[in-house]
Amino acid sequence: MNISAIVLDEYNGGFPSVNVWVNGNPIAQTDVDGKFTIPNVNANDQIKLTYQGYSDYITTASKLPAKIQLAQGAVQLDGLTIKYGFKKTPWLLWLGLGLAVGGISIYAYKKNQKTKTPIKAKI
Repeated sequence: MNISAIVLDEYNGGFPSVNVWVNGNPIAQTDVDGKFTIPNVNANDQIKLTYQGYSDYITTASKLPAKIQLAQGAVQLDGLTIKYGFKKTPWLLWLGLGLAVGGISIYAYKKNQKTKTPIKAKI
């Protein structure tokens, strides 16, 4: 059998680049309108739709609806690091101004499920 559907975001718009898996194998991605078609699947094949930051949608090919709306999901972090610092700039000191420039960087950590090593992302 052939299956096809449209994946919608939380605003009911087409959701592009959603990963479509069949029985644990990546098969396709949705197009710019959120649509996908997969030929030659069995009725009992597991269909999974995934997108970073959204909850996975899992069903069988025979129960796949024509429209699927993905819900935003929460990601549990393994750690959070906040770094701050200030640096005096020579030209400001030369002007007699006691100013410093600085900033704050926030990094979130999530462990890689296979290697258990932290993956760092700047927020």
